Amino acid sequence: MNSFLIMIYLLTGLGMSWVRNRVSKFLLNSAIAVVSSACLVKGIVEVSGRTTSVDMPYWYVEAGLLCLSLLIGFIRSRKLA
Repeated sequence: MNSFLIMIYLLTGLGMSWVRNRVSKFLLNSAIAVVSSACLVKGIVEVSGRTTSVDMPYWYVEAGLLCLSLLIGFIRSRKLA
């Protein structure tokens, strides 16, 4: 969780300059939704008193969506500029 907060700090430090079109914004919002779902699943499992790694695929999907958002944002902004 700590690395996620550091990543958000770095991305907002860049001013989220890659979010200039609808596709990159949609992918960023999807990544945030996946993180929220992962935290919700992890919280439910921890409240029940068990441990599991069922939330790990959520983090992989989130990383993929965030990378895709960065790629599309930078590629499309260079083409238009």
